[in-house]
Amino acid sequence: MAKELMIGVTEARTRLRELVEEVAERPVLILRRNHPVAAMVSPDRLERLYDRIEDLEDEVALLRSRFDSDGEATLKQLMHDRD
Repeated sequence: MAKELMIGVTEARTRLRELVEEVAERPVLILRRNHPVAAMVSPDRLERLYDRIEDLEDEVALLRSRFDSDGEATLKQLMHDRD
């Protein structure tokens, strides 16, 4: 995937139609005073991001379930869960 396009808010307003097409190729980061205020991504990319978040949440839950009541798990347990 190509590097994101960074564009100011004012320019983004005038180029909205073009930017909607652009997000099929790469994310668009909208800036105000050189600080990110919004991002545009394609629906496919957004779905992949949500899926990845869900996968990571599942991994965290699995790791948490392996900790004993003292909040400790052995390295062996963690490595086994990772495989």
